[in-house]
Amino acid sequence: MASSKLPPTPNLGRKTCVARRLRSIDSVERSYQEEGLPALNIPLRTVDPWSTAGRKNPALREYFGQDDRNVEGRAKKDSQTTLLFHSCANDISPSLLQSFSKRGPSIRFARPKSYFSRRPAVYWTDSLDFAVAWGIFTETGRWVSDIWNELISIECLVYVSKVDLSSIPAPFGVHIIPSPRTPEGEKQLDEWCNANNNDGDAGSRIPPPNSDKSDWSLIGSRIPMVGN
Repeated sequence: MASSKLPPTPNLGRKTCVARRLRSIDSVERSYQEEGLPALNIPLRTVDPWSTAGRKNPALREYFGQDDRNVEGRAKKDSQTTLLFHSCANDISPSLLQSFSKRGPSIRFARPKSYFSRRPAVYWTDSLDFAVAWGIFTETGRWVSDIWNELISIECLVYVSKVDLSSIPAPFGVHIIPSPRTPEGEKQLDEWCNANNNDGDAGSRIPPPNSDKSDWSLIGSRIPMVGN
């Protein structure tokens, strides 16, 4: 798990952070304790992922080295470990750091519906750069390339997990959405994501692109590029 900061650079009009969690950290922790689930106690490191020293840090080299490999290809192998990252940039506090260390990214904080699912889900990426960029985007509504020359300082918490994709419990299967290669495919992915976020029956999942099945244990995809 790593905590990182975008280096300040000249002025954005800083956005005020507003807590967006539907459940408090304390209530989620109590629920784990009541169920007798042991804490993970994952260590925390503070790093600068964009500095030369940060990217050459032996502890991070493996994380950045994965970015040029293809997750679709890794998912098709029978036994292949991969690094997955989950980021959070909202209301970074001692209690949040402790929660991530003890419980990791918990579905108990998840919203009823979101980009890839009309039911609660936890989102991961196989790119550390994107994990940090996504955390910044959720706080500012802008990508790193848009704010690089403006004064802004954001702390982003990234949880790192090494998993064997073939060993993940997935009773409903795994669906990897191929990256769209045509405008029509890009539009289909974008419309599916928008439909998941639209008002309606949040319990009724929608089949993802290239599938006639609605319920999947794990869905992998890049975000749509339409409008980004």
